Amino acid sequence: TGAQALSLAAGQLRSALDTGAPLDETLGLLRGLAQNDPGLANAVAALEPAAKGVPSRAALATGFAQAAEAARKADQPEGGDWVDRSLSVVQDLVTVRPAPGEVEGSGTDAVLARAEGRLQRGDLAGAVEAVKGLSGPAASAMAPWRGQAEARLSAESALQSLSALAVQRLAAATASGDTQPPKAP
Repeated sequence: TGAQALSLAAGQLRSALDTGAPLDETLGLLRGLAQNDPGLANAVAALEPAAKGVPSRAALATGFAQAAEAARKADQPEGGDWVDRSLSVVQDLVTVRPAPGEVEGSGTDAVLARAEGRLQRGDLAGAVEAVKGLSGPAASAMAPWRGQAEARLSAESALQSLSALAVQRLAAATASGDTQPPKAP
């Protein structure tokens, strides 16, 4: 039935999203199911931006370190007097930054420590929220990572809505007797 196909497609989308694989093929199947179904069409449309794939959570965690380093470097003053230049050289040799966690302050290092701590706890939305506290060159350096993380969160939210719709449709089909329970071997 359509409810079973929808449930299967939601599972395939979840697997693809977990690995960062493209969603094109499964979304194509869902577009066919959604032709006369506005509720499903809306759920599919919400997933369209992720059709080519979005980075996995693991890839985002890995990419955060590089992006954060770029943000820290972007935040260092360009030019300046000999003291600023000397400090910049020393900072390039030895990185002293706060440990990941809920560090106080609005400076780049504090914001990135909060974001990293949240990311380590699996709170991607919290990490994105923390990164929004950056400004100037540091914010620009983190913008690509932030965009990827926001795309991931959006795709996860859209998939959650689609999965809920699939469960709802499957329950309704089961209640009306449209599906057959699997036969025992």
